[in-house]
Amino acid sequence: MLEDESGRLRLTGSMLRNTQLCTGAIIAVLGTENANGDFEVIDTKVPDLPQQPRRWGSDTLDAPTGAMKGKIAFVSGLGITGTSSDTLALELLADYLLGYTGGASEGALPDASAITRLIIAGNSVGASMTTDVNADSATKKRTGPKKYGYDASAYNASPITRLDSFLAEILPSMPVTLMPGESDPANFSLPQQGIHRAMFPQARAYCAPPPAGEDKKEPGWFDSVTNPWEGDVEGWRLWGSSGQNVDDILRYLNFADEEGNVADGAGDSEARMRVMEAMLRWRCGVPTAPDTLWSYPFQTHDPFVIQTCPHIFFAGNQPQFKTAVIEGDAPLKLNGADTEMTGTDDDNTSGPRVRLLSIPKFKETGELTAISTSTVLLVPYSKWHVPRYHEWMKDEEIQEATASEPLSIEEEYAMQQSWRQDPDKLTFIVCLPSPSQTETSTPAIKDTDDASDRMVGDINLFLRVDDGEEGDAEPQIIGEIELMIAEKNNQRKGFGKAALNTFLRYIVDHEAEILDEFVSRDETAATALKGMEAVLKFACLSVKIGQANERSLALFEGAMFRKVAEEPNYFGEFELRREREALGREMVDVSLERAGVSGYVEVGYERVE
Repeated sequence: MLEDESGRLRLTGSMLRNTQLCTGAIIAVLGTENANGDFEVIDTKVPDLPQQPRRWGSDTLDAPTGAMKGKIAFVSGLGITGTSSDTLALELLADYLLGYTGGASEGALPDASAITRLIIAGNSVGASMTTDVNADSATKKRTGPKKYGYDASAYNASPITRLDSFLAEILPSMPVTLMPGESDPANFSLPQQGIHRAMFPQARAYCAPPPAGEDKKEPGWFDSVTNPWEGDVEGWRLWGSSGQNVDDILRYLNFADEEGNVADGAGDSEARMRVMEAMLRWRCGVPTAPDTLWSYPFQTHDPFVIQTCPHIFFAGNQPQFKTAVIEGDAPLKLNGADTEMTGTDDDNTSGPRVRLLSIPKFKETGELTAISTSTVLLVPYSKWHVPRYHEWMKDEEIQEATASEPLSIEEEYAMQQSWRQDPDKLTFIVCLPSPSQTETSTPAIKDTDDASDRMVGDINLFLRVDDGEEGDAEPQIIGEIELMIAEKNNQRKGFGKAALNTFLRYIVDHEAEILDEFVSRDETAATALKGMEAVLKFACLSVKIGQANERSLALFEGAMFRKVAEEPNYFGEFELRREREALGREMVDVSLERAGVSGYVEVGYERVE
């Protein structure tokens, strides 16, 4: 349907089948009217990229060398809940931004001293656990009428307070631009107005003073801006959103890749790049508003129309990091992790040059941890482990022992992604100990430390909520452990005992983070646990072992797991549990010592997917 102020016209024609268009796209069509009164489309034309402004910094010919090499840091989806699970990730991010983690000369990330501004692209505040789990009890306590329709007991200030503290730590060293997102305390309809400075009692000291009269508002060291937002940073024109515009289009369209394969619009990063390219060429940043995305009804102008071409076009809260380049009419260039910007006045370019950025959710992709001990190394299950793991799972004995069906290599890669992303799963690959592991120094994990020839097995934790066989018992969280030492030549060497006790130590140390993520991202778990106490804990850790597997039974019984029943269940398995009282740190350390495991240390795992 073609629509403007004068009316609507139905469009038909085979060409439309090969053209990706969504509601709100700005186009011109060429064709003829057919006998049915419909418009038969022969060709379509989009506005394409508008004129791009010169970068004002490039006019400064006498600027010192390196003056134009500043970097802009982007982050989105901090997902702060106000719980202990936020602490480590935010501290690591702050340490990096403030330059406490070392420079590139140490083999670390690029030097943070070059960062001239931090842009936070929405969803800084996540779902609040405290409010959800106490909702029922709060309702029971407050039976009287609400004052002005507001129930103070339903409000949890800890997430925004933690965000304020994080910003106050960063702001003395670098300016920050904060955009609201879908989960932030701002209006829901687009364009979302900036989060009010009153929310930030510490950080608001860095805001610019309010404009007097009709004076234009000047940017401050701390800018709380709208979503979407258009602005200038270091001479670059930026246009970006917290990601609702991209997500909404991909609910209805699948964008094909360069080979014509239809991408999975829900999670494929290349599809998201092509959506962003289409929005730029349509000159509309939020085309689906207000039809399928709420927006404020403007009368005289459309704030989502892109009047000038940005140098950087970004979307936050995406599944993965991805970057691409548009140069005039040339096809989209998907050029990996290259994020260097060059001048836009190069005579070799045929038109505007735009860098597209898909910014992932920091809450989900911010940090990976490996666990190193004197006996084993546990690393997150990653795609480079899949080929060796796939070979293991072809063994019929392993299939029988793990109750698994053989999978194709493609299915194995999909399963690996599930194990890494699903909130009810935690998995590590068990490897030979790192050669750099010593009693006196922290090991530096190298890419070769978890190579295929050093893999010996895997260990997993599956989380579930148990409310009894009849569903009438008080719900409790149970973590079920699975352990596999795959090849026979690595069995009976103590790897299983070391991996199990190391894994138990990790679970106990990170119990709050593991359970916070489980309840915040798993709707079934959140619903089942609603109304329980705010402090989430494991009721027990469990394992199910076939009655004929005497070695595994002995291994877990030696780690303080006890049989639930003296007879196996219908499937011929014994369930063993390590109860809550045996999950204290001191008791776990005793188990580690008895297993002969020393030198436990958690180190950053920096291999990139």
